Amino acid sequence: MSDNTNDKEGFVDLSEKNSEDCVPLDFSYYNVSDHSGIKRIALIIGGCLLFTAVLIGTLSEISRRTSKPVDIIIEAPSDSYAGSPFADDTNLIAQSMTENGLYYNEYDNHIRITGFRDMLYPFPMEIPQYINNKPVGEIDYYVFSYSVLKSLTIHDPQCIFFEDGSLPPVDTKVTIIAPAGSKAQEIAEKYGNPFIAE
Repeated sequence: MSDNTNDKEGFVDLSEKNSEDCVPLDFSYYNVSDHSGIKRIALIIGGCLLFTAVLIGTLSEISRRTSKPVDIIIEAPSDSYAGSPFADDTNLIAQSMTENGLYYNEYDNHIRITGFRDMLYPFPMEIPQYINNKPVGEIDYYVFSYSVLKSLTIHDPQCIFFEDGSLPPVDTKVTIIAPAGSKAQEIAEKYGNPFIAE
């Protein structure tokens, strides 16, 4: 059999080399385990598990918020408001909630709305003129500032909103329905709420 392998480019016939001409082979590279692929897969799986946990937590919170009303109760910085005709009526008798979800403080001679049960979807809210035979004369700071109400009806023309200049007392997208010339109409005109005279 003729030996023509030396004619092939790049072919080396080791049988013709002596041991002094040979380069020793180093196989230690193959003895070292390369775990970079395993680490990469572990990181991907860990990331997927973390993402799934966050997603499940977020969906659970959304489900909880949409299936259960959220109580919004705002505490006033003070129990008296200088611009109110009831500024001196500060003897708190009781705190309660109406059937339509309005939280209120009852004082000797008037009622103050302090919060409401936010149903997280636009719906009409009505504030009665009287609760327990006392006029609803005050609406506390920020009670409706962040609301998603469809409309807010206020029957007492003298009912006032507490203001501090930082936020509109009623979210400006909410339509205010109240008697013409009422304090509520003044608020609507001041902050740009749609207004309907009842």
